[in-house]
Amino acid sequence: MLSKSEIKKFIPPIIFELRSRFKMRYGPAYLNAKDFAKWWNCFKLASLPCDLVLMMDHYITTPSFEETSYYWNFLSKRHIELLSQYNINNFKQTIEKFHYWGEATMESVLIKPLLNDPVTIKVETDEIFRDHEFCSRIESIQHNIANIILLNYIVNNGYGKYLEVLEEPLFGNPIFIKYNQKRVSFPLLNSIIEIDVISNHLDLKSKTRFLEIGAGSGRTALSLLKLIVDSKYIIVDIPPALYISQENIIQNIPHKRIFKFQNFTNLEEVKDEFNKADIIFLSPEQIKLIPDKYVDVAIAIDCLHEMISSDVEKYFKQFNRIATYLYFKCQNVQWAKTSKILLTIDSYPVRSHWEKIMHEKCYVPNDYFQAIYRM
Repeated sequence: MLSKSEIKKFIPPIIFELRSRFKMRYGPAYLNAKDFAKWWNCFKLASLPCDLVLMMDHYITTPSFEETSYYWNFLSKRHIELLSQYNINNFKQTIEKFHYWGEATMESVLIKPLLNDPVTIKVETDEIFRDHEFCSRIESIQHNIANIILLNYIVNNGYGKYLEVLEEPLFGNPIFIKYNQKRVSFPLLNSIIEIDVISNHLDLKSKTRFLEIGAGSGRTALSLLKLIVDSKYIIVDIPPALYISQENIIQNIPHKRIFKFQNFTNLEEVKDEFNKADIIFLSPEQIKLIPDKYVDVAIAIDCLHEMISSDVEKYFKQFNRIATYLYFKCQNVQWAKTSKILLTIDSYPVRSHWEKIMHEKCYVPNDYFQAIYRM
């Protein structure tokens, strides 16, 4: 079994080497809409999935695309290139790996408060050396140690009950360790923390309709759909993230009635299919077509701080119209400079008539905050 002292043997040399090699952050990387569209119209001629081409061809014709932050244009381009090179079956070790790199390491802002916690869980020593196909040995060890540290926090703080139901799915070739014969990943552990916060403040058993913007790979959606079986879930996102979450959920919950992304501008065109679906995928423009107060809980995790401020305002307007409750989680001060004025913990456009249920800094990640409001 892996003990605290054994973990400490590996941490110092790994930290030393990675300080110079792997402080991964996209930083000041930007791409304007005109240049992105020009790149896409050439790149799409390569062999790309039809659903992804459908989504992107639609998206670049919408006003939302013109207002998308240059930062997200850069990320989208990078993610499409990775999908083209390694395909969707490996997205967790290519796209998702880079998304969490810098977080799932010993220098992580997420696990910094946990580094001195006693490691009391029992994990096989071999798990620290588990290799991952698209990772170097040192990258693999870093991810494995970060997983163990975060898992230790999860188990010792009462979140272990979720691991009785949830496990990291195999689709996407995930980076994981084994604990009690179950696959555990950094994204899954993050989802558990977020879902526990929501469930501690809202009675999720009475909530049947969810809306999530910026769902990324769909990690939160998958976990909630497994915990709340008879629920309806709407995901609103830009491609290629919308494509990734759509494929990920289709592969993992094939028995659900799924409304794949369609290019429609009037809900009446698809109303019957829309209402019968368990899971729905929409573009940002289509959020305006969702009926008033259609969902119980709106969710926005790790996405609002990467938008321009006018887009954030538009989404808060839609939250107010569509949902009864809102949970959002953002950086205390946004890292990406998408607008002239940086968004901070106190500057999001919360309406004066909303009832604050909670609004506080996170313990992990320690440079984030989270909030729940009743509209």
